[in-house]
Amino acid sequence: MTERSMLELAMVVLGVLMAGCTSVPAKGGFDQVQQTTAQRLGQKIQWNQDSANDKAVAEAVQALLHRPLTADDAVQITLLNNRRLQATYEDLGVAQAALVQAGLLKNPRFSGSYLPPVSSGPVPMVGLALTENFLDLFFVGLRKNIAASEFDAAKARVTAAVLDKAGETRMAFLELQAAEQLLEMRRLVADAANASYEASKKLYDAGNITKLALANERARFTQSTLDLAAAQTTVLAQRERLTRLMGLWGPDATAWRVAGRLPDLPKDEIVLQNIERQAITHSLDLAQAKAKVEVACRRSGITQWSTILSDLEVGVMSTRENDGNWHVGPSVSLQIPLFDQGQARNAAAAAELRRALQEYVAEAIKLRSAARAGRERLVAARERAAYCHDVLLPARDEVLRESQLQYNAMQIGVFQLLLAKREEIAAGSQYIESLRDYWMARANLELILAGRNPLGAGDASRNSMSAADSDRKDH
Repeated sequence: MTERSMLELAMVVLGVLMAGCTSVPAKGGFDQVQQTTAQRLGQKIQWNQDSANDKAVAEAVQALLHRPLTADDAVQITLLNNRRLQATYEDLGVAQAALVQAGLLKNPRFSGSYLPPVSSGPVPMVGLALTENFLDLFFVGLRKNIAASEFDAAKARVTAAVLDKAGETRMAFLELQAAEQLLEMRRLVADAANASYEASKKLYDAGNITKLALANERARFTQSTLDLAAAQTTVLAQRERLTRLMGLWGPDATAWRVAGRLPDLPKDEIVLQNIERQAITHSLDLAQAKAKVEVACRRSGITQWSTILSDLEVGVMSTRENDGNWHVGPSVSLQIPLFDQGQARNAAAAAELRRALQEYVAEAIKLRSAARAGRERLVAARERAAYCHDVLLPARDEVLRESQLQYNAMQIGVFQLLLAKREEIAAGSQYIESLRDYWMARANLELILAGRNPLGAGDASRNSMSAADSDRKDH
């Protein structure tokens, strides 16, 4: 074989190997995340990659900010504008690239040798070889299956992050709404305490009450002032938390405002029958756990086959002898599993598979428990809010009306009337808190039914995530 023929053969082999090359999609898998988000949240998401749609998204965010925000508006802004989510979307790019990489063959190996001429002949000895790992051809399908399972897990993980951020934003919005209403109540309490204290000073100057009674009224006024300041601080903290979640800065961070108050109890409730089955069916946590089981299972298989076959390289080798003639023929390189027979790798792969199976079952148990607990929390919160609305508020309103009548008839003094007013305001605050707890319990259960377990995601509920925790996540 001539040098030209040998070169042509090498180029043919390289051409076959290069046929497996492919490009990496820019937004691989993101369309599925978009579809799932639209189905489960009714909201849109956008992966910012400096495309033409990004400008339209920015304009949509500005349009939302120029009107009083509802809970759905706040969630939509977060899904479009939160930088943590944008960073999470890049996980899809990494997983997509890994899937493409798994389908690529290893590069062929070229080797050569040169022996200078000796006295026996004027022509140097030259050896050329082109080899390819034969096992790589055998395992490429298995590798792609593993990477595909990991890609599915990445899509479930990214979708779960979207649901988490949406749930956290809704919780923060409800917290802010409640905090603003409670602030109004604190202002009413402070005004009532101030009026009572001013009246007590006049009565004390006239000699109609004791110094102890005056001191008590002053203490109540002082406490109400402190409570008002604390309520103002809470509103500011909750507002900043929601601002961070929505990814706002500059003038946008201070210009937005909340629309309305907490809504009253709805007439229609979430369907609570078969709550565990609904949670299991839609769970993204279980989807991730299932993907991990598939990855562990396929890795176990590839580990066993690689132990049996070991490394095997095949190719073509050519040598030019002293007489100037080329000799071309096949070459084989095989690793002999004499010392390392893969026992440790097989044991580790089997342990990984068993662990993935146990984690899948554990996740299912935890999810069922979260669904039951969420249902009971919702039912209890609704009953408490309904009791406050139907029983407590009317009772306090009746006490205030009767106190007003008694005061007009000069049967009670101004302090008793103001006390009745303070207690009515306190009952109103209690109703706001119960209403907030109901809507947060409902949002928590809706998040579970949408596919995300708050117990496994860093509970988005008010009792399990403080403003400081949120700051660490979104700052």
